[in-house]
Amino acid sequence: MIVPMKHLSLVCLVQDKTEALRRLRELGVLHVELDATDIEAVRETTVLIEEAERAIRILTAVEKHVPPPRVETRLVSQEAHIEGLLSSPIPTIDTDAETLIRDINRSGTICVELIAELRYLRDEIARYKPFGAFDPAQVAELGLSVQLFTAEVDKLPKGEIVRTFGETADGKRCGVVIGHEPVELESPVPLPRHSTEWFAASEKRVSDRVAEQVRFLTQAESRKAEIAEILEERHHLQDFAVVAAGMKDHGEHLVWLSGFLPAESVEVLRSAAAANAWAVLIRDPKPGEAVPTYLRPPKFFAPILTLFKALGITPAYTETDISVPFYIFFSIFFAMLVGDAGYGAVILALALYARRKMPKAPKAPFTLITVFSVCTILWGILTATYFGIPVTVLPAVLNHKGARWFADQSNIMQFCFTLGVLHLMLARVWNTIQLWPDTKALAQVGWMGVLAAMYNIICGIVVQGYHSPSWNIWLLLGSSAMIAVFMLKKDELKTNGVDLGMLPLNIISSMGDIISYVRLFAVGMASVKVAENFNIMATSLDMPMWGKIPLMILILLFGHVLNLAMGGLSILVHAVRLNTLEFSGAKGLSWAGFAYKPFSNPIKGE
Repeated sequence: MIVPMKHLSLVCLVQDKTEALRRLRELGVLHVELDATDIEAVRETTVLIEEAERAIRILTAVEKHVPPPRVETRLVSQEAHIEGLLSSPIPTIDTDAETLIRDINRSGTICVELIAELRYLRDEIARYKPFGAFDPAQVAELGLSVQLFTAEVDKLPKGEIVRTFGETADGKRCGVVIGHEPVELESPVPLPRHSTEWFAASEKRVSDRVAEQVRFLTQAESRKAEIAEILEERHHLQDFAVVAAGMKDHGEHLVWLSGFLPAESVEVLRSAAAANAWAVLIRDPKPGEAVPTYLRPPKFFAPILTLFKALGITPAYTETDISVPFYIFFSIFFAMLVGDAGYGAVILALALYARRKMPKAPKAPFTLITVFSVCTILWGILTATYFGIPVTVLPAVLNHKGARWFADQSNIMQFCFTLGVLHLMLARVWNTIQLWPDTKALAQVGWMGVLAAMYNIICGIVVQGYHSPSWNIWLLLGSSAMIAVFMLKKDELKTNGVDLGMLPLNIISSMGDIISYVRLFAVGMASVKVAENFNIMATSLDMPMWGKIPLMILILLFGHVLNLAMGGLSILVHAVRLNTLEFSGAKGLSWAGFAYKPFSNPIKGE
C-alpha cells in the first residue's frame, strides 16, 4: 500500500531552532521540503564528507595495491618541494579519528608526489647509466664545451675530443664531445642537472620515505571501519545542516519549515509539538502538490523495495502500489530469461556464500536473489534445462512429459502469450475494481475484451493448431465500442478528446504489448543455444586428452560465465520493461514519484 500522508507546517522560536531540529530528527517521521542551499555550513560539511571519502579511497587503494596515477612532468623548481616532503614527519595511527583522516589524506598526497619523483629519478638514472659516473659540477670547472650524444657506430660526431662508452637499449653508442666550441650533434643528450651519486642517493631517500608512508597507510587500514562510521556521521551532519539552512525566517523571532509525514504519525508529532511549544498546521495534501511516496507492501513482498531503489523507480503518491504483482511476475520473468536450473543453482550458491560472508549486510537483497534463483531452478527443472546439456543424454526422469511439452516451440510461445495477457488483464481488472461504480470501469472491461480478442488473433497466426474463434471479431468490435463510449465523461471531451482520437492506435498497440512477452521465449531460447554451442565447442576438441581437459574446462567456464552475464543484462532490459512499461502502461502507472525519506538517523553521542 501507499501510506496516506499529511502536510505539516511547523513554526518555532529562532533560539529553539537547533533543538527543534534535533527533536524532529529523533522522531524520524518528517520528510522535509527543501530548497537548494549553498550556505557556508552546508559547504563545510560537504568538504568534511569529501575528506573522509578520500581517506577511505586511499586506504582501499593501498589494500588492493593500486598504483598511483603517473605524473609525466617534473619541474626544476620542484626539488625544494620534494625536499620538504622528505623532511615531513611520519604520522602514527595512535590519534583521534578526525586527525587520522587528515593524516591519511596528507600521506596519500605525499605518496603520489614521491612516487612520481621516484619514477623521475629512476628514469634519469637509467638514461645516464651508459655514460658512467658523471658530475656536471666538475664539467663546469673545465671551462670547455662538453656535450653528450647517442649515435650509430658509423655516424659518430667529429670534434676535438670524442669518447664513446656503453650502448643504449636500441644499440646506439653513448659518448661525449669535448672542445672549445660546441659542435652540431644529430642526437644530443642534455647534461644531467646532478651527479650520478646525487641521483643514486636521492633515489634511496625517496624510496625509503615512500616505504615509510605506505607502512603508515597499511597500519591505518585497521581503523578503516571507524573512518566509515565518521563518514556516515558526517552525512547525517550534512543532512542536519541542509535542513537547518532550509528553515525560513518569519520576522525576527520565528522560523518555520514544512514537509510531509505519514498520517499514522500525526499524533506523535502533535505530542512533540505540545511538549516543545511548536506551532503546527497539519492538512491533507493539495491536488498537484509534490507528495513523497511511502511504500509499505506486505512483509513477505517487502524485499522488492530494494529492487525499486536500485532501479530508481517510485510510483507517484496518487498512483497504486504494484509491489506484489511486480515481485511475482519479475520472479517468473527472471526464471524464464535465465532459463537454466544449473545457472539458478550457481546463483543460489553464490547468494548463500555471500550471505555467510556478510552476515551484517541488509537481508532484503539476499532474499530477492534467493527467490529469483529458486524460481530459476524450478523453471529449469520444468523445461529440463541443465547447463545446456541436450535432453537426449539426460536421465529419463529429468526429460519428463512437461519438459517435452515446453520443448515444442508453439507451446512455449503460446505460454508466453498467455502469461502476457494474464499480466495485462490483471492491470485492467485492478483498474475496474478501483473505478467501480464509476462508468469508466466499463471502459476497463472493454480493454479486457480487446486483450482477449488480440490474444486469439496472435495465437491464431503464430501458434500451430490454434484457431481463433469465429466470434472473435465481434468481441473486438464490441469491446472497442465499450471503450469509446465509457472512457471519457461528457465534460472531459473538450480537454481530453484527443485520447478518443488515439483509441484506434492504442487498440492496435495492445497487440504489440502481448507480442512483447514473446521476448521471454526468444531470450531464454538464445541462452540455451549459447550454452549448447559452448558445450559442443568444448567436447569436440580434437587433441590429446592431457591437453584437451584443461582447455575444455576453460572453454566451458568462459562460455557459461559469459552466458550467465548476458542473462543478467537481459533481466535488466526485458524483465524490468515488461513490468514498468507494458504492465504499468495498462495500469496507468507513470513511476513519476519520489521516495519518502524522513529526516532521521541521529548522530551518535547526541
